[in-house]
Amino acid sequence: EDIDVRFPVSLNASSTTLSILESEEQLKQLIWNRERIDEDIGREKFVLDNVRTMYNKKRGELVNFLAQSAPLADK
Repeated sequence: EDIDVRFPVSLNASSTTLSILESEEQLKQLIWNRERIDEDIGREKFVLDNVRTMYNKKRGELVNFLAQSAPLADK
């Protein structure tokens, strides 16, 4: 004898799918933001390295100038 079996239909299936899609979109956005931040950090490091190099060069020039000027100040 055949028995008619019915399973409950979950209404949350579509909301679960929507939730998964929203989560995937948020993940894509976070990855995109991280890539932009990494690029910004790279640019800032490049600028910082250039400024440090220029500072050290100018500091060396000043130290040399002061070393050369010191004997003249004693006269």
